[in-house]
Amino acid sequence: MSCALERFFESHTHGVLWSVPHAVAVWRVAGAPPFYMMEPHACGPTGLRVDAQDDGAACVLTFTSAKLMAFA
Repeated sequence: MSCALERFFESHTHGVLWSVPHAVAVWRVAGAPPFYMMEPHACGPTGLRVDAQDDGAACVLTFTSAKLMAFA
């Protein structure tokens, strides 16, 4: 997955990653941190997905590299 994300960002600045039944938005910008992932489903305080019945909100995670993003 990390190689695929690195290749993706070589020619794209943003996109939607979809793996049924989940989807996340990813984008890259100049500056620090350069990589972002938006999880539109309920997340807990750590940014990990939680049951929709629990308290949670959509969240944006930041990463210093596409490789680290792949492990989210």
